[in-house]
Amino acid sequence: MNIKVIEPLGQPETIIRSRLEPLLEKGSHRLSFADTRGLTDAELIPKVSDADILLLSNRPLSRAVIEACPRLRLICIAFTGIDHVDQAACKEHGVVVYNAAGYPGHLRERCGATTQPSIQLPTR
Repeated sequence: MNIKVIEPLGQPETIIRSRLEPLLEKGSHRLSFADTRGLTDAELIPKVSDADILLLSNRPLSRAVIEACPRLRLICIAFTGIDHVDQAACKEHGVVVYNAAGYPGHLRERCGATTQPSIQLPTR
């Protein structure tokens, strides 16, 4: 799977990569990072068109971007809202959208604690 983090998620790339490395190696997945904030859809599409999974926080994802990603199956949003992602396009193309549900409460409960990611990547 080709996993692309397309904007900063509040954790350094080295930490994200180190936490996911065992899963990435096990399944022959690829993880890449790019700060696409401020790019137009036309500029974004070549950077994400081969993605299976996109990780982002609040960067808008339009129908045009979603339709330009034929392999896209999952969008993970490190944010509570999902209204910046075209939900109708995701539904039409079978793309699942997950967000960080309970994010504000989680921060209040664990202020200062390091959160472990709970991503289950499929193996081949």
